[in-house]
Amino acid sequence: MNETTNNGGQKVNALEQAKVIVSQLGRNNLLAISGGRVTYRETGITLPVSYGYSVTIDLENDLYIVRRVFKRGGKVTIKGEVKGVYCDDLGEIAYQAHAYKSYEFPRQLEEGFDCSTGRTYPLLVSRKGDK
Repeated sequence: MNETTNNGGQKVNALEQAKVIVSQLGRNNLLAISGGRVTYRETGITLPVSYGYSVTIDLENDLYIVRRVFKRGGKVTIKGEVKGVYCDDLGEIAYQAHAYKSYEFPRQLEEGFDCSTGRTYPLLVSRKGDK
């Protein structure tokens, strides 16, 4: 894998960056989503789910992009995407992305506000009919 630069302009190995994503995702979420299978890419990681579905996680400007991807016959379709995910919420959003039979992705998001940090974050809202 090639080296990339982080926000400070320092060279970072893409494999090391992917390992950081996996550690922030959490071991239990990783096992629940893909059974521990991880494919490292230059921009992030791919977690294969089943039946052609996978979850991709990419790092962009200290925030994550989580996608539900469907691949069949060489054709790749993005079935859902959430941008601007903080590392605290990465495990929950990735778990929701993997559950293609149970959840629409992305679920209806509203912004919440954390008084202690002063930042806004995506808030998952249940809709009628969600399991």
